[in-house]
This record gives sequence, C-alpha cells and structure tokens, in this order.
Amino acid sequence: MQTIGAADGPTFGGVGLVTLLLAASPLVLIGLWVGDVIRPASFDRGGRRELGKLGWWIWLFAAFVLYSATQFGAAGAAALFGANGGGSRDKAILSLGGYLASLITAAALVRLILPHAAGGGFCTPRLRDLLAAVATLALAAPIVQLASWIAMRVYRSRTGEDPDFLAHDFLRRLTNDRHDPWVWTLIGLAIVAAPIVEELVFRGFVQSAALRLTGRPWPSIFATSALFAAIHYTVAPWYAMPALFTLSVALGIAFERSRSIAVPIGAHALFNAANVVIALMLPA
Repeated sequence: MQTIGAADGPTFGGVGLVTLLLAASPLVLIGLWVGDVIRPASFDRGGRRELGKLGWWIWLFAAFVLYSATQFGAAGAAALFGANGGGSRDKAILSLGGYLASLITAAALVRLILPHAAGGGFCTPRLRDLLAAVATLALAAPIVQLASWIAMRVYRSRTGEDPDFLAHDFLRRLTNDRHDPWVWTLIGLAIVAAPIVEELVFRGFVQSAALRLTGRPWPSIFATSALFAAIHYTVAPWYAMPALFTLSVALGIAFERSRSIAVPIGAHALFNAANVVIALMLPA
C-alpha cells in the first residue's frame, strides 16, 4: 500500500505530518549510517541468514507457487460466488479467496523449507520481533516519505498538476465508501493477510533466491525491491513507485538484520494500518 503524501496531510499541533516526516529524514539517515545499519559492509559485520543447501531456483519456485496460489484462490472465489465486478463486495470476495488459498499454501511451503534452511528466517515470532517491527517502521517512515515527496515534486513539475494525495485505489475506495462493511473486510485483509503473503513472497522467497544467486545482501535487497514496486504498478501511479521501492528496501534490510520474517511482516502490517488511519482522518 502506498504511503500518503502528496499534500501535507493531517496536522498535529499545527504542523503537517508530511513536514514532520521530511524534517526527520536526514536525522534518520545519519543515525542509520552511524549505527552501521546501511553502510556497504554492514551485513558482513552483523551476520547473515543461513539458507542451507537449497538452490536459488527452489526459493524462486516457492515464490511463484505462493503468488500463483493467490491468483487461483481469487479465480476459484469468482467462479464459486460469481464475483466478477468491480464493487467492494466482489473485490472482498476475490481477496478472501486469494488470501485463504495463499495462506494455506504459505504454511505448507514454510513447513517444507524450514527443515532444510533453519537459519533462513522462518522462526516462530517473538516479542522482540514485534518491537523490531515498530522500530523498522518508525525509522523507515521519514525516508519513505522523502522518496514520495521527491517523486511527487517531479510529477508536479512535469505535468503542472497536483498528484493524488491518496495514491492507491484501495485508499480512495476507503475514503469514498467508509461505511460499507465489505470495505472493512478489505481493510482487515490489507492489514493482516496482505503483509503475510507479500512478505513471504518477496522477502522470504524472492530475496532468498537473489541472496543465494548473488551471495550478497545488498543486490538481493535492491533486486527484490525493484520487483516489489513493479508489481504494485497496476494499483498505484508511477510517482508512488519510489516510495514503494524505499519501503521494500527498509523491509529487506530489517529481514536480513533480524533474520526473522516476522519483522518485515509486522512492519508492513503497521505501515498499512497507519495509511488506513490517516485516510480515515481525511474529510470524506
């Protein structure tokens, strides 16, 4: 889900949310550099995930299977319930079918992979993972907002038009139909199911495939993030891509540093929830 940020957004004590985040971004970057989080050799000093003997193609195949399960589940729901339209009900039914199929598939894939890659990051969630997820989002939010602000400035200079403040189809639907119970079903799925599935596909499997292929964390994080942003191009405008790429990089770093998939899942869920809350604060 794209971060909100074409305008200054909600205000707190007379200061806009976007202004606060932009002001914090250079301080966060300096802190991450000094703290040896984003330096080129940071992962060499902090340890790496152990992917066992599984080849890169196995990780990539797992990502393909999980992504395909979402599509097959949605197609099954469409056939079973006749959900083929563009309304909130049909979108909720398609999403329910897709996520149910993908969550079942994800559980099976993790169970199959775990014995062969015990250090791959698929451990049982811990309390410290939740705390790390909160910290990840807190540190990433100003940088993501900075990327969003720059992209939107470019859009405005090239087109002479103001970019859409809600740069995502789902957020626009939320503000227009906030009393629709099917919209709230979509909200629940966006906060709970989507982060689990997307993080397993991109961080858990694609990033692991790239790490196995290249042997280096940074290229694997950047390659995965480019794919993550490209996949979202169907639901968000081009000026949302830099923010999505930046968010994905932050989630990739969090995964490699924590060696727990629960951390990017938690940060992703919190990010989506924060966008929903901000969207609900805006006038209908």
